[in-house]
Formats: sequence, structure tokens, C-alpha cells
Amino acid sequence: MSLKIAIARRLARRLARRLAGLVGLAGLAGLAGLAAGAGRAEPAGALTPPEVAQERDALLDKIARGADYERSVARFVALHKEDTARREAAKLAQKQQADQRENDLKALKERQKTLDYLVAEHCLLRADPSQPGPPTSAFLRGDWGKVVRKQATVVKGRTAFDDDVPITYYLIQGVERTYSLSSKSPTLYVGKGLQAEVGDLAIVCYTGFSTHGSGGPMPEAFRQNVVGQGFAARIAAPPLITKKGRWNPLHLTGESAFRIAIDRVEWRYEEGRPVLGYIHVLGDLGGGRFEIAAERTSYVLEVPEGLKNRALLQPGKYLWAIMSTPRFDKSIKKLVMRAEDLEAQYLQALD
Repeated sequence: MSLKIAIARRLARRLARRLAGLVGLAGLAGLAGLAAGAGRAEPAGALTPPEVAQERDALLDKIARGADYERSVARFVALHKEDTARREAAKLAQKQQADQRENDLKALKERQKTLDYLVAEHCLLRADPSQPGPPTSAFLRGDWGKVVRKQATVVKGRTAFDDDVPITYYLIQGVERTYSLSSKSPTLYVGKGLQAEVGDLAIVCYTGFSTHGSGGPMPEAFRQNVVGQGFAARIAAPPLITKKGRWNPLHLTGESAFRIAIDRVEWRYEEGRPVLGYIHVLGDLGGGRFEIAAERTSYVLEVPEGLKNRALLQPGKYLWAIMSTPRFDKSIKKLVMRAEDLEAQYLQALD
């Protein structure tokens, strides 16, 4: 350490004590710290900008030499106050960002429990489930209908040490077929079985069926088309896709279909057919364009002026969108879609 710097530090500490009335007792530590930083590199992540550190060092040099002493001291004190305010503002901004990230994560976890999110991610919706669905990457297929039969029973424990288990069986007459399920199964993604009354409307998201023989505990009337895996939930009305026959959109579950199309720079779905997605708005690009999430990447959604529910497109929000005319814009190297219809919800969940 040079003699000049050592003298400057000692002098700065004396000045800090003498100028307590100017900066306040709370500022003494920061003033001494500002002075102590002279002569060494700023630590990684330091909030003091290089130009401030450079001015600080120049002032300490002047003070040590007695050059323009009064003005140098006054500027040194002012510099300390400015630096303190800058640091406090930066700390506040960091805290606000951390709080926002935490709130966003909590909101996402809550959204992931909603029926709209679960169906959008995993369960293929069709405007008319009685018609064959096109091949997609959807794990589950969706249908809906009323509970037409219900029977409560008790399944005896397998051994003398096992408790008896009360189970309620349901038949749901869907648009495509009649489904059999119970209060115990299926429970995929939702963690619970259906609880309903005869006449209740329910959505069934399923993959695969089985037929149970007479040797099992299932009542005879419930042994056909037993849903093997998926989930069911009560709803107040049929999914809103039933009112979108004008477009008859192809439901693309999750964001992976868009991400794959972007990665391959190729749209492999039926030409001219709109698609339905549950989109996550990342930002407003201006000019009626919005950035939409597609897993690790994104695409652009063009929204015509005056489109119904256009106000739903806010950064951070999720909503259902029917989109058309996919193209790859060479100038921005992005997949671009056109919005045809926007809705906040497609399912009126009752549970």
C-alpha cells in the first residue's frame, strides 16, 4: 500500500468524524467505507459505478495534497450522499424484483391447480368429441356429459388386518361414449377422484379403457369402459370449445407443439385449420404484436385492432387463443400467428 493512499485513508476517517453534523451519524460508516475503498479494485457486484469510484479516488488525492481543500471535502461529502442513495435504491429494486419473482411463482402454482390449466396442458379438447380426433401429442383425450348412474358400495379389506374401503362408482354418458369411474380412480394430476351426484355435468380426461370381470369388486353395471388413467371433474357447462365450431380449432396441448415447430422451422399441422392454445403472454411488442411463450423460446401473436377480449393480452397473463395463418418471418426469425378469438376461460369448474 502506498504512503499516499495510507495518509488519504487516515485523513478521510478524520474528516468523516469531523463532518458528522453534515452527513449524520448513520452516514459515518458509509462515508468511512467510501474512503476505505480508495486504492483497491471494486468487489464483484459492487453497486458503486466506476466513474464514481474514479471521482472518489481523485478527491482523496486532492484532500491528501491539500489541493482545493474546502471544495474537495464538500464534494466528497456530497458524493457519499449520492452513493448511499444509489445503493439504497438498488437494494430496494432488487428486493422488489425478488418479491415479484416469488409472487409470480406462487401465482403459477395456483394456476397449475386450475381446471383450465390442467386441461390445456394435458387433455385434448374437440368441438365435437363424437368425431375422430386428429393425431396430436396430447396424452389425454377429453369428453363431457352427465352422471347418469351412481352406486355406493364398500369393498371389503383384503385381509383381516385391512380396513373396508367405501367407494362410489359413476357412469358418465359422454358425447363420445359412456364412461365408468369411481371416487377412488382416476386421480391423475388432481390427486382425488370424482365426487358428484346424478345429473351433474362432468368432464372426463382419459387414456385407455378396460373391462372388469365378475370376480372383481366393481358392480356389474359399471364394468364396461372403465377409465384406466386420467381425471374427471364437475363443470357448470360444456367446455367453451363447443361454441367455436366456426373455426373447429385443433387443440394443441401445452407449449411443446409450438416450440417444436419453431425448432424445425416447419408447421406440420393441417393447412388452413386454426389451432387452439392456452397462451402465456410474455410481453407487448407494440403495433398489435405480442410475445408468447413456447417453452424455452417464443413466437409472435398478431392481434387485430378491435378483436373481442383484446384487453386480456397483458404481460404475465394466461388465456385461451384460437390462432391461424402461421408463418415464419425471416426478418425477425420468429414464428408469427394471427389471433382469431380470445377467451379467459374455457371451463367453469365446480370443484
